[in-house]
Amino acid sequence: VSGFDGMDSIYFSTPQLTSSHCSHAKLAEAAAKTVLKILHGEKISKSPVLVRPEIILAQSCGCRIGHLPPPEYLVNLSNRYFEFPDETRAIFRVLEKMQTSNSLNEASETLRRDLIYSLTVMVNKSYTSPYNEPNRQSAKHFEDTMCVFYDSEAGKDFEPYDIDRSEIIPNLKQALASSEPLIFTALDFVNVTFGYMCFHFSYDDILNYSRIPMIVTALRNSIGGFAHRQYQRYLGAQMEELYKTDSLTGLYNRSGFNRVFEYFTERLKKSKGPVTVVLSDLDRLKQINDLYGHSAGDKAIQESARAFKLACPEDALCVRFGGDELLAVIEGDVDTDALKKKIADYLDSYNEISGKPYKVKSSIGVFKTTGADDIGFETLVRRADESMYKEKEMHHKSENSASTFQV
Repeated sequence: VSGFDGMDSIYFSTPQLTSSHCSHAKLAEAAAKTVLKILHGEKISKSPVLVRPEIILAQSCGCRIGHLPPPEYLVNLSNRYFEFPDETRAIFRVLEKMQTSNSLNEASETLRRDLIYSLTVMVNKSYTSPYNEPNRQSAKHFEDTMCVFYDSEAGKDFEPYDIDRSEIIPNLKQALASSEPLIFTALDFVNVTFGYMCFHFSYDDILNYSRIPMIVTALRNSIGGFAHRQYQRYLGAQMEELYKTDSLTGLYNRSGFNRVFEYFTERLKKSKGPVTVVLSDLDRLKQINDLYGHSAGDKAIQESARAFKLACPEDALCVRFGGDELLAVIEGDVDTDALKKKIADYLDSYNEISGKPYKVKSSIGVFKTTGADDIGFETLVRRADESMYKEKEMHHKSENSASTFQV
């Protein structure tokens, strides 16, 4: 029996196993020589570089030689046997939290544990964005701008930041000045390369290097999982936005408004404060559609909605209530005369620069009450509608006398 991989175990089998061993030092020396030849432009043989192993003779090949490792070796082996599985489980528990993180900073913070040290993690900048599909490979495996996702040498207040890829890792010169090797490995998830990581252990312990494959596997899965999860949240938010938002105006649609208004109503009942309902309706929309087409009518609705939204307070519930009707429910005191003037001024400015042969104007109705009045939503809308139609009649009389609508 030979070629046994578990070097620690060959001494404790019966019979003891003959095997071979290729030291890390010899492998590193052979790799370094090859790299230096490439850097100096020398031709490299296509045949593999042979690194001769050392044979370890023992009883399984028929020899009577036996090896007894020193006592401290047995102690170290025992400690590693029991510590390594526990450490592995602990690392994977930490990294499970990363996949459910709600932000890049939170995901990075999960790595700040004593178990994960002497490590820098670099991730493509685009991969950290919740708006980019993580399944799509970048034009370059490593982008010109990289995100320092994690740096164990940074302080407790570390937050991910961007650097130029030419820097490779932060503080590269200091790392190269040390006598310890820098170990780089690429990070990929579902066949998409998204970054790389660098181990820079400050002391030589074979256990550190034996942990590398486990950490790489854990990190590629956890960072990849985090990227996919935050993209799914983004898509979910987009779907929610499409469900509740009117595509033409950007205001709530009826369905979205009804959902939000339920919570709004409960708050009003508790506060019993003033409530203002504002209803806007475009003037002469039918004539615009008939004479200039529905695209012109849609544009008029868009500008009316933009003026309406800009005039209302930021926390107002604004909805495209139907056709060209826009509704806002505003909690608290509001100067409705100033609100109406803002809408009129915006539309006047638009009419001056639009070059259209017609004017976009709105009629505004207002109704004020308090949460204590417990008036139903239909009554609120009806009262605002009555106010709006009174203004619309005034506009029509004014337009008929002044002939403001021209073909």
